[in-house]
Amino acid sequence: MRRRIERGLTLVELMISLVLALVVILAAATALRVARRGFATVDAMGQLQDNARFAVELIQRVASQSGYLDDGYAVQTRPRDFPLADAPQTPGAVQGYDDALAPDGAVGVNGSRGAGCTTAAGPACRQAGDVLVLRTQAAARSPGALESDHASIDCMGDTLKTAPAHRDDLGVSVLYVDVGSDGEPSLMCRAGSTAGLASRPQPMIQGVESFQVLYGVDGVTPNAPADAAAVVDGVAERYLRADQMVVAGDTAATHENWRRVRSLRIGLVLRGPPDDARDRAPAPVLHPLGAGMSSAADPGSRFVPETDGRLRQTVAFTIQLRNAPALP
Repeated sequence: MRRRIERGLTLVELMISLVLALVVILAAATALRVARRGFATVDAMGQLQDNARFAVELIQRVASQSGYLDDGYAVQTRPRDFPLADAPQTPGAVQGYDDALAPDGAVGVNGSRGAGCTTAAGPACRQAGDVLVLRTQAAARSPGALESDHASIDCMGDTLKTAPAHRDDLGVSVLYVDVGSDGEPSLMCRAGSTAGLASRPQPMIQGVESFQVLYGVDGVTPNAPADAAAVVDGVAERYLRADQMVVAGDTAATHENWRRVRSLRIGLVLRGPPDDARDRAPAPVLHPLGAGMSSAADPGSRFVPETDGRLRQTVAFTIQLRNAPALP
């Protein structure tokens, strides 16, 4: 019996084998790439949802406690109850600035963002939105105590540890969006008291591109003094921008308008890391406050995303203010 000599593969067979191997490798690499992209997208979506939940929880808690006064001061009468021309005005529980840059303190300028953002700053600066100032007071642990009950917090999540020394001794939280040194916009917090704010703002939630606020008011006409004869029921009847609360040349009337804020409408746009979306197609125009509250007079109510392959999410919610001051 003759043994057949192994002659190996022909060139054609070898080429076919290589092609089949390359096809298998290419298919495996493509499947791995798709799986990794899918994992990155799911991870980015989860991060967006977590950031949105944290932002909503933080803003709701700080806003809902705004306007609270310790029992000992809540029952005191105020100079506004008497016709004194030089009576000081209590700092408002809620105040804000529309389309404004980050303030140096608790005072901003309406419309300052449009002129203050340079071309180099890009749309991340121009579309960042509003500034919201919230004030509240800690409650003393017991009558006459110097320590608070640690129930009230500021926007950094820290408790207000010291009992108020007087009625106007309030904790202050300032919320706004600013672009950090890494180029990422974040929801920023500056906290302190009516005596002064902390020197350094702290980023709370990264990836917040737009922060929009509308104020639900009771008995307020845009840019006009409140009608003292109007019937008020403590329920918001319309939502106004911060610049519509201002009465030109009349600080007292502006202050009274802010006292009539009964709720807040908050809108956020959050973004994920670069190239976490499945494609880089142009994203649709977003409405942070909801399409029904979009207005040509309020540029911040429309957000035009960049084509950067990022996932984005809008969040809109309303906060009822529980400690709004009583109106005459």
